[in-house]
Formats: sequence, structure tokens, C-alpha cells
Amino acid sequence: MPIYIYQCECGESTEVLHSMTATVRIVCDECLKEMTRRPSVAGVSFKGTGWGKDA
Repeated sequence: MPIYIYQCECGESTEVLHSMTATVRIVCDECLKEMTRRPSVAGVSFKGTGWGKDA
């Protein structure tokens, strides 16, 4: 399951682990407004020969 980053208008942010198909409503602990999902960078690991110094 991916980790999603949610951010509020007030500047607070949190990471939430849930499935891609889940319908979630994340509320800010500080101002109690609904938080919006922000794009995040996926971790990628290239293994084997032909990458970087092996080329």
C-alpha cells in the first residue's frame, strides 16, 4: 500500500498509509478542516548491471 501525503491550508501535513482505491477523508488536527492529498516522490531502486557505474 502506498503512503500518501496530506496537507492542510494552515500548513500542517501528515503521511497516511491506505490503498489506492480507498475513499478517505483526512481532517487536520489543528484547524479541523479537510486536508488535500499532495503528490509525493516514489522510491525507486535499480538493481543489476547496466546502471550508473556499471555501464
